[in-house]
Amino acid sequence: MTEQKAILYFEDDHDLSSLFIEYLSQQGYAVTHYPSFPEGGIAEIKEHMAKKPDFVLLDMSLPGTDGIDICHILRKSYGQDNIPILFVSGQMSEQDIIRAYDAGADDYLIKPVRLKELKIKLEKLAAQIKESEVQQQQMSGAQKMAFEAMTTSSELGEILRFHEECYRVENLDALMNSLLQAITKFSLKSSILVFGESPSFYRDDGQSKPLEEKTLLAFKDQKRIYAWKNRTFFNYKYFSVLIRDMPINDEVRHGILNDQLCLLLNGIDANIHSLMIEERNKKNAATMTIAADTLANMVMEIENENVKLSQKFESIILSMEANISSDIVSFNLLEEEEKTLLNHIVTAIKESTEIFETSMRKEKQYKDIMSQLLKDLVSSK
Repeated sequence: MTEQKAILYFEDDHDLSSLFIEYLSQQGYAVTHYPSFPEGGIAEIKEHMAKKPDFVLLDMSLPGTDGIDICHILRKSYGQDNIPILFVSGQMSEQDIIRAYDAGADDYLIKPVRLKELKIKLEKLAAQIKESEVQQQQMSGAQKMAFEAMTTSSELGEILRFHEECYRVENLDALMNSLLQAITKFSLKSSILVFGESPSFYRDDGQSKPLEEKTLLAFKDQKRIYAWKNRTFFNYKYFSVLIRDMPINDEVRHGILNDQLCLLLNGIDANIHSLMIEERNKKNAATMTIAADTLANMVMEIENENVKLSQKFESIILSMEANISSDIVSFNLLEEEEKTLLNHIVTAIKESTEIFETSMRKEKQYKDIMSQLLKDLVSSK
């Protein structure tokens, strides 16, 4: 039997907490709920819960100790245990997002929360944890020792190797993954945000961290190197890199890493811009190809329809003339009456023909315009 996942839940809204608890219980979770941080502190929580929580749901605004402080306490008490903390709040300003990220939160939901969205968030966080644990197990002790023993000289060699490799990458994803791998050679953990039409987020462990992404966006306009506790942001025009574990207690190593990371990152802006232009050109070429094919089909369809319409119109006119000529004979009309009637008919036919020909000329003009546009599209590909 699969063991129930344990959720530690802080929420002072009775109706909302009752709804969440009922729904999460139905989904197979064991929920421990507190309307506020207990007087007995973390000891009371650990005594109440049979095991450490698999997830934490945390309201931002709580009576007494607020959500941010509780997040700090949980991260400190459970050490580096990989417990996802998800804030559930009525609003999350940019400052709230930064504070939540700094406290160690992984993600957030804005009230009112759709229960299906909550379920998806928890499943996504669980999948990320499992993938992270597999990756950590795959990293051998020998690799870790090699990273720790890496000298400044070999790190400079890694920088040169990376820049040589930059010229061989074919797309942005490949470039960013190569950069993440290069940074791991310095025994550092990193995240990258590339700014474009829609920002692209990359992380060395492959996890999605919305709070971290928002934090990178919030700090992108700071100075080139911006230190914030043990995190350091390296900001450039088209991307920002976050080093999540700078050795701030080792001033010498810290200074060397700042210099070496600048050597590693300088010049990547040009690569990113070039790849963005190349990708945009590919998309434009694909769009123009589709447009050209569509226009070609439209021109052919218009031409075919015009031929059919012209043939049909001509057939109708000729048939009408023949029928009228034969019918007039049987009407025994006086010659003057016959001429008058025929004149009216001929006049109507001429006017109808003129209208049809005018329509055909307009269609030809439209076709000529479409054909010219088609030629322009083909020549610009």
